[in-house]
Amino acid sequence: KFAVDRVIDSGSETDKRAAETSRKMGVSDKAYMDFYLIKEKLISRSHDSGYNTKAMAVALSGNDKMAMLYDVNIDKVNTAKEYLKNGGSYKKYTDASCNIGSAIDAAKATNSVANKALAAAQYSIDEGTYKALGISEQKANMGAGLKELGYTFSQLQAMKMEAKYGFDANLNGSISKIELVDYIESLGIDNTETKACLFEYLKGSNAKNPYGSIPNYLGFSETESHGGSGSSSKSSSKSEEKEKKSDLPAWEDYVKDYISNIEKTAGINFKDWNSPMNKTYQNKINTLIKKMEA
Repeated sequence: KFAVDRVIDSGSETDKRAAETSRKMGVSDKAYMDFYLIKEKLISRSHDSGYNTKAMAVALSGNDKMAMLYDVNIDKVNTAKEYLKNGGSYKKYTDASCNIGSAIDAAKATNSVANKALAAAQYSIDEGTYKALGISEQKANMGAGLKELGYTFSQLQAMKMEAKYGFDANLNGSISKIELVDYIESLGIDNTETKACLFEYLKGSNAKNPYGSIPNYLGFSETESHGGSGSSSKSSSKSEEKEKKSDLPAWEDYVKDYISNIEKTAGINFKDWNSPMNKTYQNKINTLIKKMEA
């Protein structure tokens, strides 16, 4: 009880809400603290506090109720469970995540999924660990391809800025698929696979890659990014649907990436920022509480 009280009094806003809600839902203080300690240790060892790491903590704890408390998609939890069941481990996950984080920090790059994939390509990471980390096969092979082609974080960041400020024809502050293609074509690159990798890295949305599939550089067994001979249109459609779902970054990663790249953030008073997410989160929790009490 004292430990949970301490979390409520001095923990982060996320942990405070989760601890308070756990009591309202009738979760014992011991059960909550068992999960909390697993989560904190995992975050510390992996150097990552995103939803995939929280999902791994839920899987390790064996208490799916914790997913609701931390707004973690149950699909991510099931992916983490499958990973652990099929030979994945706490150490393998944290080592990979820590290595990726260290490479991104050393490059002073943003913590986007594209940069995670590029960083991951520097290490020997198996297919299951990529999936557990939330890096899709398409992104993973993109990272491996760009590394093989010799592109660095600084080069790619410079290219991102060139595209954004040199090819934003309508001056709306973002670059469309057509504008990005114009930029890539201006580079004078003949190799289509290189252009496919660059598009995958530079795109700011879930736009379909106009240069086709990215080669299976990593030799993954189940290929989302390309179909083998005899693959049906139905399986191809499923692969595209899977890519669309997994390609979008978690909202917190998206916001971090955005804030890291915009200029003039000094003029924003984040202290008094009343985010609509607060109300949305509370409404979701209240709905869950009513279901549990019914």
